[in-house]
Amino acid sequence: MPALTGAPENSPTESTSTLREARRRLSWHHYPMQDAFSEKAREVAISFATPDSEAAREIADRLRRRKVDVYLYLHSPEETLGDLLEPTLHRIYSEASLVIVLFSKHYRTRYTEVELEAALRGKAAQSGIIPVLLDGTELPAALSARGFWSLSQGSDQLITSVLKKLGRFSITLPFLASATLLLTGAAVVCFLLVLGLIFPPNRGGDPGGRLLA
Repeated sequence: MPALTGAPENSPTESTSTLREARRRLSWHHYPMQDAFSEKAREVAISFATPDSEAAREIADRLRRRKVDVYLYLHSPEETLGDLLEPTLHRIYSEASLVIVLFSKHYRTRYTEVELEAALRGKAAQSGIIPVLLDGTELPAALSARGFWSLSQGSDQLITSVLKKLGRFSITLPFLASATLLLTGAAVVCFLLVLGLIFPPNRGGDPGGRLLA
């Protein structure tokens, strides 16, 4: 770019203009990822619209209590502080093992579109994108062919399915109850065996002849 009249070569004015021109020519997914490559990929990333924050927070909290590494903007706003949002979000959602998409009438926004596109092209593309319906809105074509979950049925099975996909062992209440019953039964049997060793039954009638005829 030629220098402006009256301005020295490589002046701040020229450098600023050159930088703006370069940014205009590059699309967002061609930006360098800054220092993002040094960060580890998340196990789960949740994509949602702001009006659906409560549902997103509930799911994230339940997964975090099970030691799952979850990305949720509400929990980690500092991760994008000062960064170009689109490339940063693209990196997070393309590298996550699983992406939970909370779909509702509010979902279609600038940044959720970035997150969904990144997920569809990233690590979770094959079988790691989990659509979750929050209302009666029809799923877009990119998600309609996938198995989905309706939050109207609760989130217990959703959490269990996510843990299974991550290879985690999920202890459900029925399993816990069965295991408790089994352990209790085993403890009772052991107690009876020990009691029998301490106080063996008298199987020989009256070996000492102490009973009267």
